[in-house]
Amino acid sequence: MSNLERIGNYEFERRYEEIDKNNLQYDVSKQYFDVSMSLHSFIYEDPFLKVARRLVIHGNMDYGGKLGPSHLTRDERIDDAKKNMDRFLKDGKVDPKDVRIMRNNPDRNDPKLYVVNIDEQEVGDNHIVKDVGDFVYTYNPDIVLAIQPADCPTMIASGENPKGRIYMMAHYGWQGSANDFVGQTSSVWDSLDIERSSLSIYLTPGAQAESFHYHNYPVDPRKKFTHVDTSELFVNVRNTGENPDKPWEFSIDTPFFVYHQILKLHDIKPSQIFCDTNNTSSAESGYSSNTRSINNSEDNTRDLVIAKLY
Repeated sequence: MSNLERIGNYEFERRYEEIDKNNLQYDVSKQYFDVSMSLHSFIYEDPFLKVARRLVIHGNMDYGGKLGPSHLTRDERIDDAKKNMDRFLKDGKVDPKDVRIMRNNPDRNDPKLYVVNIDEQEVGDNHIVKDVGDFVYTYNPDIVLAIQPADCPTMIASGENPKGRIYMMAHYGWQGSANDFVGQTSSVWDSLDIERSSLSIYLTPGAQAESFHYHNYPVDPRKKFTHVDTSELFVNVRNTGENPDKPWEFSIDTPFFVYHQILKLHDIKPSQIFCDTNNTSSAESGYSSNTRSINNSEDNTRDLVIAKLY
């Protein structure tokens, strides 16, 4: 049997099997946080109608009102999301007043990784911090770091510097990853004087190339994003010739790219990093997926990742 998988015209080794093997080396005893991620729903086969249906588990966690079940009004979506989050936090024995949700940068074309010190932040009733940033940190173990993702892997990490133990969270969307957010993370760690050997890193699941496809893009993404080698991020890149204004299509493999960038750029050993290799954008996934909402006409929702610190 071949040890290669094929996606369109792109062949590669079964790369996530390699990561799963490396995960066995992960030293959990040096992890000073616990990660929980909500599961929006799961697929089950209706025995009577013989069709696949989604059964909601934790539901939508974004209470901005724009995202959530399409059959609800905006106010109903807000109320539904608040109830979902309260229930999820209660099940996890988390006091809502301790939660600090990252306000990640809505400008996906901004190449800068903005850094936010949570300890200097104000938060409102929605638990979201005031300042925008895709990298947040705290020295307070009583804080619960949180983010509301859909397909984007999140890094949770702890480490040591002269001030003591520091806890961090970073959001790696595909555009940010292409703009070298992982490399910029290394610079942030240097500025915070973090001892690399003390780092323990956890990557939450994200969308993988088998099901994360981008169509009708105006340019070759490999030529647009030149901050870093993106050969492991963009695969099956081709000019379809069908739309003169937006002729490009490609697949995106953010978790694989981020994992290997961390190993390459941060002087990190496999025993210091764990990567959840579930594919959030697959048709069978129970996680929220922006990709499925576009390609499969599913409701656009968000999950909640929380990191309890100690």
